[in-house]
Amino acid sequence: MRITIVLVFTLAFYKANGQCNLMLTGVFDGPLPGGLPKVVEIYVNTDIFDLSNYGLGSANNGGGSDGIEFMFSNDTVQAGSFIYISAESTAFLDFFGFAPNYLTGTLPTSACYFNGNDAIELFYQNQIIDRIGDSNVDGSGTVWDYQDGWLYRYDNQICNLGTYDYTMWESSGTGALLGASDNDSATYPFPIGTYQNSPLPIHDFVVEHEVSEDIVLLNILLLGTLENETILLERSTNGLDFTAFQMLSPQQLILKLELPGLRAYEYLKIKLLDNAGRVFVERVLSLDWKEEVPYVCYHTGDDLVLINTSEKVVSVGVYFINSQSFKSIELLPFQEAKLSISLRIQPLVVLFKDRKGRSLFSKRILL
Repeated sequence: MRITIVLVFTLAFYKANGQCNLMLTGVFDGPLPGGLPKVVEIYVNTDIFDLSNYGLGSANNGGGSDGIEFMFSNDTVQAGSFIYISAESTAFLDFFGFAPNYLTGTLPTSACYFNGNDAIELFYQNQIIDRIGDSNVDGSGTVWDYQDGWLYRYDNQICNLGTYDYTMWESSGTGALLGASDNDSATYPFPIGTYQNSPLPIHDFVVEHEVSEDIVLLNILLLGTLENETILLERSTNGLDFTAFQMLSPQQLILKLELPGLRAYEYLKIKLLDNAGRVFVERVLSLDWKEEVPYVCYHTGDDLVLINTSEKVVSVGVYFINSQSFKSIELLPFQEAKLSISLRIQPLVVLFKDRKGRSLFSKRILL
């Protein structure tokens, strides 16, 4: 059985590379005469000093991408602000009460010449960095059809590099705006300017270890954003009775530890405590190298291969270290899945868990 999922990548990486500095947060197909206003909302993730590196386009009726149809001017925009692009200004002003930032015109080559069945594309230096809908599919009757309605991105998501996932978006449904003269009078008003992108706190971690003589080399990879968490290390010879021996206050997301003498113990427990001292994640690590693990993950080409050779149903979470979000799939006993990775970034973190959320196996993959 083949399962293909395009991963959502860490926001920090793309900020450093000029991508995800801008991202699509909404598209709007208006109810006024002519289907106006037609609007695209864009969120600014970080300060941009030259907006002319970015462009916008629409792919009409499933006919594929037409490339950039509107180039932004050499403007400066601040992080946390919204940009509104519309076909024209009069209907926009009438419906929302303020003027759009940019106009594209209503000719067929315009980026805002769209209906609810057309995909919207955001470009950075001629490369698609975000997309609403599928450029190769007529959206009429699909889950992302927004005719006389709108689509709006859920909070704390990031750009998708051109692979649209409808579960990351709120939909008004088609016809939701019919009869409305302005946004305030709409039964389902467009949630204009409400998107928020807040850092995700530490929510899990991955552990790697190896033994060099009597020293255990330990790597702890924290997933999320540091907020005064504490790590408590405990050891045991039988896996039942644990004794604390070290406490850490991490200052970075990857911790590299050398633990002499730990090889005399069979088990290591790692507890992640919040700033109130409460344990919210813990992991027990067996230091027995003879133990066979029934979970396999590796990458080949552009695929990440996941295999569950156990007799239990497991869930697999795929992360980047400071990910705003992650992908999760379920693997049945003896099932294999392949996840499509559209861009090579490192490191990738894979977590296997049981149905109660307890960690079974974790691994870092260098792409």
